[in-house]
Amino acid sequence: MHYLIPIIVALLISPLATAENLTAVNAIKYRKSVMVAIKGHNLAIKSIVRGHVPFKEQLPKHIAALEDLLNEMDHLFPAGSDVGETDAKSAIWNQPKRFLKASKKATNALAIFKNIAANGSIEDTAIAYKKFSKTGCGGCHKPFRKKSSK
Repeated sequence: MHYLIPIIVALLISPLATAENLTAVNAIKYRKSVMVAIKGHNLAIKSIVRGHVPFKEQLPKHIAALEDLLNEMDHLFPAGSDVGETDAKSAIWNQPKRFLKASKKATNALAIFKNIAANGSIEDTAIAYKKFSKTGCGGCHKPFRKKSSK
């Protein structure tokens, strides 16, 4: 009868491990979906400010969506989601204060861009967008994202 105890314990623990792994997998899938949305809005903004499409009236909508998504950044990297298929560097979890500071810097850079987009010329908006991309997106991607293998 005592030989059954290890088997019972193993059976009880294995569902917990599986649920934990599914949580990390789901967190990564969600994070990737949000990043795809961020990329989509960024590309739309880029097309507008570079004059590739005549949809300047859509610019505030894309900026607002980007603003909402960037405000989620501190929730996208929960503990335990540093495993599996992710382009995130371990620095996000090892240096969380540094990551949150970079995330806040991106949000601030977006606010500056938003103000210029609302009040400036398309030329000024294009310059502000370039600064936002470098400071905001680049400020997180360079230190916290692995080079994509794709």
